[in-house]
Amino acid sequence: MTEPGFDSNDRYLVLSLAWLRLLLRRVAQRRGPVVTSALPEAVVPVTRSRRWWQGQGEPAVAPVLAAPVVPPSALDAEIAEAARRIEEAAATDLPELESLRRVFGLTEFERNVLLLCAAPELDTGIGALLEASYGCPRPSFAMAMDLFDDAAWDARSPQRPLRYWQLVTTVGEPMSTGAGLRIDERILHAIKGLHHLDARLATAMEPIPPGDDLPGSQQEVADAAVELIARAANSGELPVVQLVGTYAPDRTAVAAAIANALRLELYRMRISALAAVPVGEIDTIARLWHRETLLVPRALLFDDDGTDELATLRQSRAMFVRRSGGLVLSSAPDLSPDLPAPTVSMEVGRPTGPEQHELWVRALGSADRARVGMLAEQFRLDGPEIARVVAYTDLPADPDAATRALQTAARRSLRPRLEKLASRVRPVATWDTLVLPENELDQLHQIAEQVAHRSTVYAQWGFGARMNRGLGINALFAGESGTGKTMAAEVLANALGLDLYRIDLSGVVDKYVGETPKHVRTIFDWGEAGEAILFFDECDAIFGKRSEVKDAHDRYANIEIDYLLQRMETYRGLAILATNMRDAVDRAFLRRLRFVVNFPFPSQTDRERMWRIAFPADTPVGSLDYERLARISLTGAAITDAALGAAFRAAAHGGEIGMGDVLAAARDQLRKQNRPINEADFRIEQGVPA
Repeated sequence: MTEPGFDSNDRYLVLSLAWLRLLLRRVAQRRGPVVTSALPEAVVPVTRSRRWWQGQGEPAVAPVLAAPVVPPSALDAEIAEAARRIEEAAATDLPELESLRRVFGLTEFERNVLLLCAAPELDTGIGALLEASYGCPRPSFAMAMDLFDDAAWDARSPQRPLRYWQLVTTVGEPMSTGAGLRIDERILHAIKGLHHLDARLATAMEPIPPGDDLPGSQQEVADAAVELIARAANSGELPVVQLVGTYAPDRTAVAAAIANALRLELYRMRISALAAVPVGEIDTIARLWHRETLLVPRALLFDDDGTDELATLRQSRAMFVRRSGGLVLSSAPDLSPDLPAPTVSMEVGRPTGPEQHELWVRALGSADRARVGMLAEQFRLDGPEIARVVAYTDLPADPDAATRALQTAARRSLRPRLEKLASRVRPVATWDTLVLPENELDQLHQIAEQVAHRSTVYAQWGFGARMNRGLGINALFAGESGTGKTMAAEVLANALGLDLYRIDLSGVVDKYVGETPKHVRTIFDWGEAGEAILFFDECDAIFGKRSEVKDAHDRYANIEIDYLLQRMETYRGLAILATNMRDAVDRAFLRRLRFVVNFPFPSQTDRERMWRIAFPADTPVGSLDYERLARISLTGAAITDAALGAAFRAAAHGGEIGMGDVLAAARDQLRKQNRPINEADFRIEQGVPA
């Protein structure tokens, strides 16, 4: 029978402390009389009624130092009886101290040393008894060897459990048997049945909750990993499971599902956290984590959070994994070859098209509230992301309007990720403002049609199942500067309702080997999530011809080009590459492009059309000779700049835009480009202001 709220572990501790007090009392009697007036009364480790203990026939928790001297034989009998009751309590329900003994392989003497170190923290009277018996309130190995039977010198060894697992630490000189011993705080709480994460680990690790149900394709990955881990556990050697994929939350969700299926608590440690740990302390941190996995069923997820110092931290991570224990998972976009063997890899993909369709329907509550098929085709989002987009959007009743609102919300949620390495362009150009020859204009319309109807052709008509290459669309825009390549990209973005990103080559091309593919991969991955149009200006800087291999730099440069060619093929969105020098682009790359659109220097007819649409409707324009202006050899971009310059000239003299303003602005454009000027083209007729 136990008192309500007083569990079996508490009862075991009270009995153990009572036994320990009897042992100390015997030592005190052996060494001489004790002055009790200066000694405090012993305190029970938890506040409980003494009447309950006395009512059960247990030894009363009285001030043991004030008790009369008992003959040695009688005291020995009390000690034996107390030991019997401890053994009886341990047989009914395994107490925490006995559990620690089994987990860490402690001998009976080492278990008793641990009890002796915990006792002053659990019972304030123990310190006084130690002072009375040994002249010091702090336990030591010397006291333990005198107090307990079966004392063993090797318990002090750094390789024995007490010190190896840091169950106890020494106060002062560790080589001295008289040095004070202090129980580790985490172990003290474990003896009381409280299992929190060690405070030294809590700053670098965070708990990962089980999470929601996974889409079917991701659940298959989790199930395969669980089956593999279960088989490996039978052999006694757990592999490091590398979860590889584009999107970190997907990898984390699969890791959480694996841990949940194995009934393990999952903690995540970002690799960047190792930057604050000196190399000499990696072993200590790893050993503390290993200790945690022995105390509580726990698993660790090492998360590659994209830190720039990853290369310098790989050695520390590998050392940590080698020195730690339990199940270790790794989350990264690519395989990590530095992890110690054995390792296995599992690829975690984004939810499939049908799964995303189901996730959108679940979040919306009905497939009729929006064009779910269009949303599932355009975006690559997981369940929590889709739920957030729907929750944060005020949906109109009209399905088309609701779809547009959801598209806008989804794009906004994805923009911050892409804008680290790319600049978003607000598209303003339309088909009406784009002037190109008929053949080139037709190619652009084909691009728009293929992007808009990919779902029908690939998914509904079955072409996607017969293709082993990427289902995206890529195009090369080739032509000299100012011929309309960027404007054409804006027109496509406007017509398709997609975000347009101009890739900042200065942020992509890196002087360090291997960094360029990493940056470009990130751009493609996040662009794919929102089906953004990626516009690589002056792409020959990255996608140029492969060079002859003369040194290591040439070899790595060619490897980067090969990687980029492959990534272009697998991109699911629209990628546009622009170059002023088509001949500078690698031929192997040209063969893999679906469209190559040439942007010629505009003809006179095209230049006349450009001049006619160069001025907005609200601009005060006088009588202009567009045919004459078309004879001036300017590109479309230069004509736009000239129209703007003419507008400022007219605003300065307070009149409408006349031929003199336009001709002067056009002359400025030719001078800026260092091109020859035919003065006959700029002669102002009499009466027309210059």
